[in-house]
Amino acid sequence: MQEVARATIPGFGASKKARRRFLKAASERFQEAISLVHTGLADHLAPTASDEAHRDLSQRLNAALVDGRPPAFEDEAALAGYALRRLRTRCRAVFDTLLAKECCGLLQGLVLRAEDQKKLNITSLGG
Repeated sequence: MQEVARATIPGFGASKKARRRFLKAASERFQEAISLVHTGLADHLAPTASDEAHRDLSQRLNAALVDGRPPAFEDEAALAGYALRRLRTRCRAVFDTLLAKECCGLLQGLVLRAEDQKKLNITSLGG
């Protein structure tokens, strides 16, 4: 597992320059980390993933927004394709939320917990 260098998270009253510097560094590290995760996930899921099954699942998910009936998540090939295709955007949404000024305290707590436990599990809900 790659070691992530320590970063100082600017507090709510930090200068714009300090915040911009932090956001730039955090975004670069996010891109590196998510690439590593995606590569590892692709090694396991690519043989199973199906673009056609993923497209079908995506269409059913979109239809569920209209009719309110959630699709079944039973097709392994569709789920593998879904995970590979949407990993970056889902993780980016969580990442961007955590970087909002209003979430500074939450982000600091998560970083401390991750440093202490050497791992952090995050679930992204919704679409």
